[in-house]
Amino acid sequence: NPKNILVYGHSLGGAIAIELAMRHPQFAALIVQSSFTSMVEQVNTMAKYKLWPINLLLHQRFDSISKVSQLKMPVFFIHGTDDNLIPPYMSEKLFELAPEPKELFIVPGADHNNVSAIAGDEYSRRIIAFAQKIFQRI
Repeated sequence: NPKNILVYGHSLGGAIAIELAMRHPQFAALIVQSSFTSMVEQVNTMAKYKLWPINLLLHQRFDSISKVSQLKMPVFFIHGTDDNLIPPYMSEKLFELAPEPKELFIVPGADHNNVSAIAGDEYSRRIIAFAQKIFQRI
């Protein structure tokens, strides 16, 4: 049953999860961790690519920023403050545009790949609490 599916995506997987959620609005909820607003904006934050003709090179734009406002399910954004790959402001922008119900968990001191380790038990506690709220509605 699609109503029992909670989709999770990390980094590029977060953009893919948003796309999947757009195509399957019957899913229960979405968790997006350490993801970006769009591939173009992400590449533009990386100094070594500033001179490349990004618009000509990108075939898939993963434009999450234009999609999140249309989500039809609860969404939980997670990001570390010390993420040097994808700036945390990107999750904050996605969160701002997403419809309710939504949650944002910013983990102090966490980088791109160690959010769960740095957050410790609070990481699993927050995800479990989010999932419980979702599945109590069903």
